[in-house]
Amino acid sequence: MMDDSQTQSPLGYTLPEAADASDPRQEHANKQLFLEVARQMFVERDLGAIDRFYAEDYVNYDPQRQVRARAAGLTDRQATRDFFEHFLTAFPDVKLSVDQLYAEGDRVVAVTSWRGTHKGAFFGMPPSGRPILIRTAEVFRIRDGKFQDHWDVVDQSALMPQARQGQ
Repeated sequence: MMDDSQTQSPLGYTLPEAADASDPRQEHANKQLFLEVARQMFVERDLGAIDRFYAEDYVNYDPQRQVRARAAGLTDRQATRDFFEHFLTAFPDVKLSVDQLYAEGDRVVAVTSWRGTHKGAFFGMPPSGRPILIRTAEVFRIRDGKFQDHWDVVDQSALMPQARQGQ
């Protein structure tokens, strides 16, 4: 049993005790949810999956996306759909590869690679016709079978120089 001095980890994360361990079946279901949403959005190109699988009060903790969403008067869920509409127009042949997928409790972590060709304007950047590679690390919190929160790290350095080479 932890005393009060051990309650808050100096690292901000406290490992749950084994007795409180998550249900592996739920973690598997959360990974399946991630894969199904990714399939619908990026194989079938059905962005309606955002309305079906992202909570109405979904929060994207990417500060750049939050600023753009607030400036446009959009919720984070609406801004996510707007972003991917632009993304799929700019990179119409993009393919998503899930390189690693983990789950713990109500969180799913995906490491992904995106490969495609820059064929359309993307947030003010004219099409270059060049191939692109974007790598991301994504963390989703799932509540009631929907994405509730999202954190990501996007390797934008891989996108910008490749797309601008054609200018």
